[in-house]
Amino acid sequence: MAHTELPWDAIRVASTTGDRPDGALVAIFLDAHRRALLVTPVDEGTTTIDELFLRHLEAMVADLAVPAVAFAVVRRTGIPTRRDRILWRELSARLRSSPTELVDVAILGEDRCWSSATRRSRALAAGHARPVE
Repeated sequence: MAHTELPWDAIRVASTTGDRPDGALVAIFLDAHRRALLVTPVDEGTTTIDELFLRHLEAMVADLAVPAVAFAVVRRTGIPTRRDRILWRELSARLRSSPTELVDVAILGEDRCWSSATRRSRALAAGHARPVE
């Protein structure tokens, strides 16, 4: 599975649709050009990453059968937690044989975004989910 650049337009949509609490999870379903088709909150958030939760996410991705998916987790610090790393590791393994590519699990902070795919953090422009160049 080839990882690509974060879908910044989709991340922007995810970060601006309401005031999300720390740990909130957003699924971003993408077309073949990495444009957002559907951005939806996952009600459970990242409170518990267990087998049932992972199967739920996997089924949700399979049911929509889109070319790609990304997830965004709200963390005010922009630093991934142990749960976020587990989520990335588990989803990567589970979706490896799926026709839907897992692009990233991005950690959205107030001024930073961490990419699980690249293991890098980037500053975000004030008020925008877009990297500072």
